[in-house]
Amino acid sequence: MFCSKLGTVAPVANLGILYNVQDLLLYYPNDPTNSRMFVLQPSTFKLPYESVKIKTKDGFKIHMFLILQATESACKPTMIFFHGNAGNMGQRLANASGFYHKLNINILLVEYRGYGLSEGSPSERGLYLDAQCAFDYIMQRSDIDHSKIIVFGRSLGGAVAIDLASRLEYRDRVWALIVENTFTSIPDMARVILKWKCLNWLPMFCHKNKVKLYHYACYSM
Repeated sequence: MFCSKLGTVAPVANLGILYNVQDLLLYYPNDPTNSRMFVLQPSTFKLPYESVKIKTKDGFKIHMFLILQATESACKPTMIFFHGNAGNMGQRLANASGFYHKLNINILLVEYRGYGLSEGSPSERGLYLDAQCAFDYIMQRSDIDHSKIIVFGRSLGGAVAIDLASRLEYRDRVWALIVENTFTSIPDMARVILKWKCLNWLPMFCHKNKVKLYHYACYSM
């Protein structure tokens, strides 16, 4: 009887530990080292930009780069760029520069809480709030066409982009959704990579992108 109970308690205890450290397992803001201290500036790529810090609904200041086209920025589409896990948005500037020049668009690079020079610590809910803050900021700008907002996300950023585009208050205002190398959900990815079926039981350990996509009816890639 005792052995039976012990055999039940151990997995439950491990799940409890896993639940409490899941954010540490999921997010890598300081890889490579010093990514929380040094952020490459768009001027390195000769891009005109504004360095912006905006407070989220829950009180954290997040850092963003707004890169506008030199002429007629108000007539161009604007891409909100959510980068992948690890590092900071400065390490994605080469990619952003390619989009800027080849697609002739404005770009808002978003730094998640706990990444780069943004305040706070990363969490699933927190990253979603950061995305909403970024979108709200764009909608307040008079020099941007609010009818042509592209939401782009790579890897982890794809999960953030999908969540934003699927929300009732935002879905009709997203002109296009583009995701690259993202995943259907964290539990799905863990089952394939780590063989951890127990992650299905962790409600906060999810980023359930496949389900959310059903709520987004606009053009997506």
